[in-house]
Amino acid sequence: MSKLATVWPEKLPLACLAGTGRYTVIATHFREISWEQAASIPLRVPQASALPFGRGLLGVLSYDQFAEAGSGSGSVPRVLRVEAALVYDRDLQLLHIPQSNQSRHEGDVFVDPQGLAQSLIREAKVGETESQLTQLLPTTGDDDYRQQVRQILQDIRAGRYYQLNLLRYFQVRQRLSRSWVAERLDNCAGPFGAWFELPGLSLVSLSPERFVRIFAGSGSESKATIETRPIKGTAARFEGQPEADAKAAADLLKSAKDRAELAIIVDLMRNDLFRVGQPGSVSVRSAGELLSAHGVHHLEAQVQAQLRLPQTLGDMLAHICPGGSITGAPKREVMNAIRAYEGRARGYFMGHAFYLDDHGSFDSSLLIRTLVGSGDGHYEYAAGSGIVIGSDPEAERLEIAAKCQVITGSSTVGPRA
Repeated sequence: MSKLATVWPEKLPLACLAGTGRYTVIATHFREISWEQAASIPLRVPQASALPFGRGLLGVLSYDQFAEAGSGSGSVPRVLRVEAALVYDRDLQLLHIPQSNQSRHEGDVFVDPQGLAQSLIREAKVGETESQLTQLLPTTGDDDYRQQVRQILQDIRAGRYYQLNLLRYFQVRQRLSRSWVAERLDNCAGPFGAWFELPGLSLVSLSPERFVRIFAGSGSESKATIETRPIKGTAARFEGQPEADAKAAADLLKSAKDRAELAIIVDLMRNDLFRVGQPGSVSVRSAGELLSAHGVHHLEAQVQAQLRLPQTLGDMLAHICPGGSITGAPKREVMNAIRAYEGRARGYFMGHAFYLDDHGSFDSSLLIRTLVGSGDGHYEYAAGSGIVIGSDPEAERLEIAAKCQVITGSSTVGPRA
C-alpha cells in the first residue's frame, strides 16, 4: 500500500494497520473517543468473521500509561471508534470495500471508500517509490551507554533484578515524507506495522512483535483464548549472503545466553496471563523458535491461556501492561530502574497498537521499531536490548545498531546529537 500516501487527503487524520502480514486495514470513517470509553468495553468470546477488522476500536497506548513510575508523561491514549475500513487481503489480492452509508457524527473523519479504492487501484500501476537516506543521531554517546550497561550488570549481580530492557533514543536527522513512510511500511515492516497521523501525533511502527491477541478457542465449548508471543535474543542478518545469514540464525537458536533471556520473559508472561486467565489454563506452546525480521533474527515464544470472563478491556490491559519483553523481570522493580537509567518517560515507545473489533477479536503489537513525531515530519526513534547476567556492553550496543537498520538501511548511526 505504498501509494496510500499519494491518494489520502493530506489534511485528514490517518489510521492504518499495514505490514508483511496477510491484511492491511485502512480506516475510512472514524472518530476519536476517550480511553475511559474504550476501557469500559467488556471482552467476550470472539465470533467468526471473514475479515480481521471492519468496525470497532483502533488505537495506540503509551508504555507509561501502565507504568507507575511514568505517570504524567503526556503521552495520552489515542483511541478511534472506526465505523468502516478498507481491508486488503494480500494472499488473495482482494480489496474489501465497506458500505459508506453509516450515519455520521460531528467531528467524524470520513473518506469515500469507493473513491479511495479506485484511486489506490489506479496508483498501484505506477511502479516508482521514494528512496530517502536517513541518519539516526543518538541522544547519548556510546561510552555513556556502555557504562549504563556495566552498572545494570552490577545491579543484576547484587540481586536487584534478573533482566532489564534498556533503550537508546535517537533523533532522525532528516524530515520524513509520507511517501517514505508508506514505502518503508511496504518493504521493511514486520507483520504488525501501524501508521497513525492524528492531531499532534505521527506514529509509524515497523514492529515484528505481537503483544497479545484474543481469539475463539477450539472445541465444542465456546471459549476465548488469550495468547502472547514475546521475542528476545537478536542476531544481525546478512543480506545477500544466504550461508552467513543461515549461520547467524543457527547460532542464535543454540545461544545459551539468548535462550536464558527468553526463558525469563516467558516465565514473566506466564504470570501475567495467569492474572487474566482461568486457573490452570496457562500453557507454553513454544519456548522459542526462530523469527526472522528486517535486518535481524529473533527468538519467539508462544504462551496461551483461557481468558477469564467477565472483564473489561481496561481490566485486562491493567494486569498485563506494560509488555514483559520490553521491560524485564521482576517487572515492577525494573520499571523503576528503567526510568532512572533512561532519564525520561518512554511515551509511545514500547507501548502498543491494538484493535478490538465488533466481533470480539482483539490483537495488539508492541511498539518496537517505531518512529514517533508530532506531525511536522520530524521523528524520534528508540531501540533497546535485554540486559542479563551474560551480557557484554559492546555486544548490546551492536545489537541496538542492528535494530536501527530498519530505518537507516545501515548498521551504523551518526554521532551523538
